[in-house]
Amino acid sequence: MAEQRKQSTLGFYATPLDAKWVVQTSFLDNLKPGDSISKIDDTAIEAFFLQQRRYISASSTAAQRRNLFLLPYLFPEQFTLTLEGGRQITVNRANLKKPPEKTEGRWVKPGATAYIRIPAFFDPSLEEDALNYVRQFRRAKLLLIDVRNNAGGIPPARLISALMDRPYADGPSPQPPALPLSMWLRKQRRIANPLTNRRLARRSECPQQFT
Repeated sequence: MAEQRKQSTLGFYATPLDAKWVVQTSFLDNLKPGDSISKIDDTAIEAFFLQQRRYISASSTAAQRRNLFLLPYLFPEQFTLTLEGGRQITVNRANLKKPPEKTEGRWVKPGATAYIRIPAFFDPSLEEDALNYVRQFRRAKLLLIDVRNNAGGIPPARLISALMDRPYADGPSPQPPALPLSMWLRKQRRIANPLTNRRLARRSECPQQFT
């Protein structure tokens, strides 16, 4: 199943944004990030989601919506996208070949801010490349880890360990008991966020293309 998911593709990814389904990434020539999808074949996109949601495993309806376009088997082998404005694009999954995924890394501000994008964790080499970038950027004051649209896979235990500088909970975080939130948070300070070994960026500090 994991191998099937790794190899199968729609050629693009879209997610809800401001009451529209907006393309975030695409390697189809005639479909660009920012395009809004209104229909799949003759079915309105929201109705299509409601038909398929029973087959999407997620913790909430919002998460199901985000996962819809990560699951190619929910879509016909060939289908037509109708975009906002009426433009139509035919997608034939049998003819699509997904470009090789790779982890990307670069200095945003040399010596100060570094950026690593990890597309998935199915292939161990993607985690290994991320580890190499973490070592390369070890003197960065701010490290941006981009896992937007990451398709998941094998838990990246080595990467998490490399990013941590204190013990962390291995498993679900304990549920807050019936006591004031501030007290519960103080009790949970021993549980670290995987990114807290670097100062987290304020939105105003992030390069425009990452916000």
